[in-house]
Amino acid sequence: MLKVFSLIKRREDLSLDEFREWVFERHAPMGKELPGLREYHVSVVEQDDPDLPYHAVTELYFDDEDAFKEAFASDAGRAAGDDVARHAAGRVRLLTREERVI
Repeated sequence: MLKVFSLIKRREDLSLDEFREWVFERHAPMGKELPGLREYHVSVVEQDDPDLPYHAVTELYFDDEDAFKEAFASDAGRAAGDDVARHAAGRVRLLTREERVI
């Protein structure tokens, strides 16, 4: 199972409340449309600190890297990527393999 973390920095002109509303009400529903997505988690910081390097983390699970690439090459994947580009000051993606410890 491939786990993809996206670390997202909010745009400076968005308040934390506006950013949170965008993440949960508009962007997360787009993510749910990705083909091959097995699990999806979204977290947004609790405290408003514009100096944080990131303000949200998404965790997306796919069967493998090919499924991930296919998802983001789809219409839904391109739309989600364009949506982040319009609402975020930056994003970092980490492709990982999760190992359960406890």
